[in-house]
Amino acid sequence: MRPSCLALHTSVEHPAGGYRKIFETCEELAEPIPAQVTGRIPSWLKGSLLRLGPGLFEVGDEPFYHLFDGQALMHKFDFKNGQVTYYRKFVRTDAYVRAMTEKRVVITEFGTFAFPDPCKNIFSRFFSYFKGVEVTDNCLVNVYPVGEDFYACTETNYITKVNPETLETLKKVSLHLGHGASPVVCNTALYLLLVNVTRSLNVSDTSPQVDLCNYISINGVTAHPHIEADGTVYNIGNCFGKGATLAYNIVSIPPTQKDKSDPIDKSKILVQIPSSERFKPSYVHSFGITPNYFIFVETPVKINLLKFLSAWSIRGSNYMDCFEANESMGTWFHLATRNPHEYVDVKFRATAMNLFHHINAYEDQGFIVVDLSLIMEHLTLTKASSVLPAGEFACQYLYLCGRFEFVYNYLYLANLRENWDEVKKAAMMAPQPEVRRYVLPMDVHREEQGKNLISLPYTTATAVMRSDGSVWLEPEVSPTPYLAGHSPPNGPNSRHTTLYPEAKQPLHTAPFRPEGGLIINYSRCSGKNYTYAYGLGLNHFIPDRVGTARGSICKLNVRTKETWVWQEPDSYPSEPLFVQTPDGVDEDDGILLTIVVNPGAALRPAYLLILNAKDLSEVARAEVEVIIPVTFHGMPGPAVRAVTEATHPAPCSAPHSSCHVRLLHTKT
Repeated sequence: MRPSCLALHTSVEHPAGGYRKIFETCEELAEPIPAQVTGRIPSWLKGSLLRLGPGLFEVGDEPFYHLFDGQALMHKFDFKNGQVTYYRKFVRTDAYVRAMTEKRVVITEFGTFAFPDPCKNIFSRFFSYFKGVEVTDNCLVNVYPVGEDFYACTETNYITKVNPETLETLKKVSLHLGHGASPVVCNTALYLLLVNVTRSLNVSDTSPQVDLCNYISINGVTAHPHIEADGTVYNIGNCFGKGATLAYNIVSIPPTQKDKSDPIDKSKILVQIPSSERFKPSYVHSFGITPNYFIFVETPVKINLLKFLSAWSIRGSNYMDCFEANESMGTWFHLATRNPHEYVDVKFRATAMNLFHHINAYEDQGFIVVDLSLIMEHLTLTKASSVLPAGEFACQYLYLCGRFEFVYNYLYLANLRENWDEVKKAAMMAPQPEVRRYVLPMDVHREEQGKNLISLPYTTATAVMRSDGSVWLEPEVSPTPYLAGHSPPNGPNSRHTTLYPEAKQPLHTAPFRPEGGLIINYSRCSGKNYTYAYGLGLNHFIPDRVGTARGSICKLNVRTKETWVWQEPDSYPSEPLFVQTPDGVDEDDGILLTIVVNPGAALRPAYLLILNAKDLSEVARAEVEVIIPVTFHGMPGPAVRAVTEATHPAPCSAPHSSCHVRLLHTKT
């Protein structure tokens, strides 16, 4: 039942007509279905596009409360001879299989607590709280290759091997790695280990040092690994290091083995990075890499492990309940060399930030340039309820407990499914995305206190040595000419949102879109100086001046700040993926693949969209007769390849006359 304070609220329908459908449970498909193609699929584009996201938002009478709780659904668009098919299937994780078998939420998810089986007697239910931490394997975030195999993943220690052709679930793998040891599933052991460590909090620093990574070396990894040209996979996760303190391990998984053995069995730790706090690891979503360095940005968004233990085992809470902020620490930039694998003991510091996606990093003239997609402004940590029914937005949900805000609070499903007025209010409150460039000097001398150490001519980013020996970093933030209240050049009724909001001046009319960072021509430009990045625009949930909701795909020239925007009313695109044209010469010779959902369309509410990466003009679209729920990340399947008979995408087809596609091209 809705709270009384909402009684006077009038429900206002979203301009996109039924936008809540992208947050509703859907059925998997028994077989691939054909798509209706408009335009021409490039003849060289063969294989598939794989994407992951939530597809099951309730089990029986029990709902999932957070967007990151829905059970993993894998999507696949296949390209063959100019035709396209669409297929989807739930990943058969333990979380999914047990939930479907018992018709209830069985494993605690990011924002949903799994209560004990009500059929058990009171004693069984009581003792079930003390069985240790049962970590979810709900791999709804991303998919990536390891050797010749593909794995769906989330941000815990579990990854799930899938067949990229049939989407069948093959094997669950734990990435708990001991030095040279085989992977071990040890959730209860982790729980007991943490309990024992908490008892040692009063041990003096003179006690013998114990490297607990001999037992558990990685307690979860990111969903955004880096993959080298030879297939080597690099990732980062937290662990217990020397002296029973937290640390972060950079790990590697080798490429395909000549003896056909599983590369995961040969995983190893390369280098360990110290943590800023002993029992509070930072939330880590991605990291950076260059030819000679690993870059880890440690933010003040923390996971309180002691709260994690007590909340999980006694009070009955979820992952979200264990987040807190320490804004006073600011942000720590860590470097480690790749050859040899060593930590660089220089204290790089910056202001507090929410970081999700690294865009790219590269070395230039003795400096490391790091481009980040951040969430800035409104520094107020909020705490959102995870147990109230959907639809009860206005009375609850946010109470203040500090100054730093964890943006995932805005992604509770109750908030996303609210009426249009409440969605707009939430977006006005939410922190705003921002792209920032930081530059780290590789050669630091203490005698240069107070001096800007950055001499690159093309950036305004600075790094200044302070008296305590730390290096304070200030970023370059490029302005946009289209701030709130300003009109773009092609008329007062159009709305243009770029990916570079002006520093200190948030786009209060732009909504919050944390998932889907900017992507690049990864195979060509990862770790190298680059020019172009692609991503989602910021106006997914807020209408323009005439009340039309527009999603957008954006292209950014990071050198000139020139932007291109593709928009279509009442449509929600996914994160775009870049596929290079065979024999392409320029960095942006290629196409972008994105899944677009138009929930109000009567016949074909979703389609795969192919854009020319040069100017974001439409190449083709493949429409299907089923709705597709929101997706997070993905990648081209194993057979997507460039055939040499074509060197550029097909000519752009004329856009649908009924779609009112908007293409904007601006220079700053």
